[in-house]
Amino acid sequence: MKKRIFIFILMIVSVSFLFSGGFSLFEAGSRAVGMGESFVAVADDLSAMFYNPAGLSYLEGTNVSIGGTLIFPSTEFKGAAPYPGEGVNEKAISQTFVIPNFYIGKKIGKRIYIGTGITVPFGLGVNWDDNWSGRYITTNTEIKAVDFTPTLALQLSESFSLAISYIYRNAKLFNDQKIPFVNPWTFAVQDVAALHLETAYSHGSGFRAGTLIKLGKINFGLSYMSEIIMDFTGDAKFTMISTGNQTLDYILASQFPATAKGKTTLVFPSNLSVGFSTTAFEGLLFSFQLDYMKWSDYKELKIEFEDYPKFSTTIEKHYKNTYSFRFGAEKILSKKLAARVGYFYDQGAPEPVSLGPDLPDSDKHGITFGLSFTMGKIKVDFGNIVLFFRDRSTENLNEDNFNGTYGSFAFISGINLNFNF
Repeated sequence: MKKRIFIFILMIVSVSFLFSGGFSLFEAGSRAVGMGESFVAVADDLSAMFYNPAGLSYLEGTNVSIGGTLIFPSTEFKGAAPYPGEGVNEKAISQTFVIPNFYIGKKIGKRIYIGTGITVPFGLGVNWDDNWSGRYITTNTEIKAVDFTPTLALQLSESFSLAISYIYRNAKLFNDQKIPFVNPWTFAVQDVAALHLETAYSHGSGFRAGTLIKLGKINFGLSYMSEIIMDFTGDAKFTMISTGNQTLDYILASQFPATAKGKTTLVFPSNLSVGFSTTAFEGLLFSFQLDYMKWSDYKELKIEFEDYPKFSTTIEKHYKNTYSFRFGAEKILSKKLAARVGYFYDQGAPEPVSLGPDLPDSDKHGITFGLSFTMGKIKVDFGNIVLFFRDRSTENLNEDNFNGTYGSFAFISGINLNFNF
């Protein structure tokens, strides 16, 4: 029985550390959001620290930006044979996620700009009903990651700039699930425990580098973010659920540990963005961008248990490298008002074998729009996204033998207050 129990512990740890790939976020500035997040070749406000820090060198004075994004996701699941079976239709619990951002920077002399930012590059989660059909995989999954990014940008000429950002990342993971057991008296599968996994905050570091080239009315931008490797430790805590049989409850309680400590390593992938923008049309700005995220660096999950080494394991992961295509446009309506629209297509990272309720990710289409109001040295940016996920099937390949089709939708709305001194 002990071996079976610890297999469940391994399962929960593996679930918790695989989902983060699908929850990468590009919502780090409301102006960029309104333009389809096609900003690597625009990069003319403080959110350039996230999109392309080289653009900072063209800013003047002291600048401060504070803002946040609200994300309203929804996810539905339709089961397939053999388990949980056709006709099973379930919906994740509605949630609202708040993704903050903060930037501050200052021009030093004519060509140097220094600053720092606080952003959330990975976030979100999925919360299902405690008694839903996939509760033995997850009932609640969430990631919290925050980056602190001191930045130096250098304008080498009127048309060429370079920048480097140091990334100090803090991240924490959560997951809940139910533990099943076959009752030897009734041969029925019953929930015998609720398992909660929560890791301590882990710290990792990397860098982001960028360049911006200005040739008349055309800009070319490039930005690269390094992979970040982080070690996590977690506590799996068990809460027993009565089976209605006192003898069985006693046996199970004697076998479950109060807590079990595990550790693993997670690779946050590198990302390359290239793009160009143009102001060739008077009063209009157009921007195009291509992103490449190297999820294939995350090839395996090695889990180790200090107190129970015989239960340590290595799990093969199935992620593909992804591309995103982005387009944005901005129209200057007056000295105080600007409007924006955009579109992007973003591929989902998990292969069908790794597609599950903890990571119901798929290819996405985003339609964006936004506005800016300028009042002296204060500017207010609004950005919104209507995000459509393509319905995606596990194709009866799910590694947990939990098969079906996931469909998702999200509405995203952000605001930033920008100050220039």
